Amino acid sequence: MSGPSSGCGFLMSVVVHGDLALNEQEKELNQRLRRLYPAVNEQETPLPRSWSPKDKFSYIGLSQNNLRVHYK
Repeated sequence: MSGPSSGCGFLMSVVVHGDLALNEQEKELNQRLRRLYPAVNEQETPLPRSWSPKDKFSYIGLSQNNLRVHYK
């Protein structure tokens, strides 16, 4: 008979592997940004990761979690 914690190992595995995938994506993003902007020191001046909805103009729309910009 299994208790309430029987699925805990599976859940922990999913969380850990999900974090690993996220870390790999984050590493890849950081490497791409370093190649695109080699002179930028991110410790001093961090590069933006998405568009700010506060700074957008009325003729520009944002989609995909503020990562994609399109003209209206």
